[in-house]
Amino acid sequence: MRAFLPSLLLCAAFCTRTASGADWDHVHLTADDTLAAARWYAEHFGGKLTKSGPFDAVLFGAALVQWREGRPSSGSVGTVVDHIGFSVENVRATLSVLDTAGTKILSRARRLEVGGFSFAFVEDPWGTKIELLDDGEPGFHHVHLATADPQATLVWYENAFEGEPSDFRRLSFIPGLRYGDIWLLVAKAQSVTTPNDGSSLDHIAWSLQDLDATVERLRAAGVEILVEPVVSGDRRIAFVRGPDGARIELIEAR
Repeated sequence: MRAFLPSLLLCAAFCTRTASGADWDHVHLTADDTLAAARWYAEHFGGKLTKSGPFDAVLFGAALVQWREGRPSSGSVGTVVDHIGFSVENVRATLSVLDTAGTKILSRARRLEVGGFSFAFVEDPWGTKIELLDDGEPGFHHVHLATADPQATLVWYENAFEGEPSDFRRLSFIPGLRYGDIWLLVAKAQSVTTPNDGSSLDHIAWSLQDLDATVERLRAAGVEILVEPVVSGDRRIAFVRGPDGARIELIEAR
């Protein structure tokens, strides 16, 4: 089944939905040494080392970054989930520390005067692209998708997982959805992207009040169900396929 429907068909399928009670939950990365990866993120971006079930993880406020063990099939660039972002106190200073530590620098710090913020890009040792920006309190800031149709993609995520539609810093060229302090941002892909399964950024996840009802609603809208609801540890989860092949985990809230 197709993972993506044109916006008019999607609206017809979703517009009578009941509230899903969706909240941002986590981003799941891949590394051959999960504890080393968690320590790397905690060292450079703050956060608290923890465990999420069997997974090494770092907690940034209410946002969780966790790791599955394995050798990534690719980095995040070129997949539908292009990068993640962290807000830092000083972009240039953080970039300097990462540079000294041997981190791959993808772009030097720039200031976008129209938006009133500075930003830069680096790549973690396992292949995930990371944006650094100074936007409020330090911590996990956003997930940035690269898709063929940004507006239709945002409609899909809003109808599937709610969120507050908003342009980041009121910039129309950075549209997104807000989940509390976390942003889901979408950009026009410059080339054909691939699904993110097995990449250094394996999947993104939302928690929901009623997993079964959400899965059935998505199924009725033509969304591909990758993994039917199943017990995993002390939680129930499922996986679905989002626009442009995004791999998405659904977690029933405790």
